[in-house]
Amino acid sequence: MTALATETVGTFEQECREEIDRIDRDHPITDEQERLLKRELFLRAMILGWTGDPFKQPASAVLAAWRAVQARLKREASHAE
Repeated sequence: MTALATETVGTFEQECREEIDRIDRDHPITDEQERLLKRELFLRAMILGWTGDPFKQPASAVLAAWRAVQARLKREASHAE
């Protein structure tokens, strides 16, 4: 990996961590959201062949999982109306 690519990945991960921190600070997670996030992280780990702890994935993966959970909850809420 080139130095520029390494720097870009590091910057992207840092931006993801900062967004996760902001979300965590501004929007406390509910029990339902936590359950769905854990499920999403576990499924992503299985699909991607992640061999480590599924709850210690890179910040970008956690953020993507969080966004998937939010999209699912929004979709379910709109179908309930």
